[in-house]
Amino acid sequence: MYWPYPAWEMKLRPLSAEETEGVMYYDPAATGERIQNLRKDREVTQEQLAIDLNISDRYMRNLEKGEKVPSVDLFVELRERFGSSLDYIVLGVSASQREQELQDQLQMLRKELKEMQRRILVMLEILGESA
Repeated sequence: MYWPYPAWEMKLRPLSAEETEGVMYYDPAATGERIQNLRKDREVTQEQLAIDLNISDRYMRNLEKGEKVPSVDLFVELRERFGSSLDYIVLGVSASQREQELQDQLQMLRKELKEMQRRILVMLEILGESA
């Protein structure tokens, strides 16, 4: 793609609400807050959770502050430790919200599939008549 201006003249702009609708962004600070809330709900200290996860307590503090991002493996361990969904830990979306979104998408895909099947049958009928 050709950009008609030199890179140093390129201006970044915030995305509009329409451009970001339906898009989820990862927020390390919000994720850290959710991890902290899950930990406190279970009355576990940062130090104890760090030991359980085999990480340093300093790294644990940085995770909860949103200054560090957990690895995928650590996210999975947190999910197992807290019995929570990855959707909730990473994005703050409850399992029921995510399930509903997936059900809606599945329903839409089924409608599209039925419409495609109908069109194929019409095409086959047309081809059968012309043969």
